[in-house]
Amino acid sequence: MNKIFSINTMKSQTSLSRRRFLRGRFNQEKPVRPPWSISENIFLDTCIRCTECIERCPNGLLKKGSGGFPEVDFSRASCNFCGECQKACTVGALTDSAKSPWTLKPVIGEACLAKAGVYCRTCAETCDDEVIEFRLRANGMAEPDVNTDLCRGCGECSSSCPVIAIELKQNDTHEAL
Repeated sequence: MNKIFSINTMKSQTSLSRRRFLRGRFNQEKPVRPPWSISENIFLDTCIRCTECIERCPNGLLKKGSGGFPEVDFSRASCNFCGECQKACTVGALTDSAKSPWTLKPVIGEACLAKAGVYCRTCAETCDDEVIEFRLRANGMAEPDVNTDLCRGCGECSSSCPVIAIELKQNDTHEAL
């Protein structure tokens, strides 16, 4: 069984690598899958691209991505972790919604208005969990600090950022489901 699983996983990785190569996407990061997704290689083998999870998402967070697989687009919306996508998945590509949905955490880039000295606190104002705080720096400007321990990875900060300076990335200290 382990041999078959490793061969299928290897085939998945190979076809994904070929697809990225043929589209000129050599070192592109993996897309963010819906909450509660299983590991990427198994997800690609399991998901039948039925779009049920996309259609059931009340926020419009999910979109059809590369190869027709569902992807998260935080520029469109945030996730309220309602579990509708997980309920819609009949093939097991999304796991039990009682578990942690993902290990995504916000990373604030250099395009941030506050980092450039422009007053903006949209990310902190839209975060219900009060994960982002503004702290004064030596230059007298307040810049955002993210408390990743409190963050659920909903993406509200990213979807509301006026200059799209916040990207949600997998937290390196935790492994994705």
